Amino acid sequence: MTSDEYRVEVSFPLCCIPTDGASIAEILYCTYNRGGDHRTAGLNFAGDPCPIWAELPSNVRAKWVAVAMAVTACKGVG
Repeated sequence: MTSDEYRVEVSFPLCCIPTDGASIAEILYCTYNRGGDHRTAGLNFAGDPCPIWAELPSNVRAKWVAVAMAVTACKGVG
């Protein structure tokens, strides 16, 4: 299934759906946005929409890259 087909099947905001060829950091960011109560998917703590990966400030993307590095370093944990 391509990401375009996936987008059609779900009603999540784009910030919850990784782009084709997404990095692990982007996949984790989108998964975080999609997680929890489906009524708040894609919304931040204040109830405002989360930006898509490409629109995140570089310092925020860097934090997600750090998370991805930590996750990939924890082989066999979980």
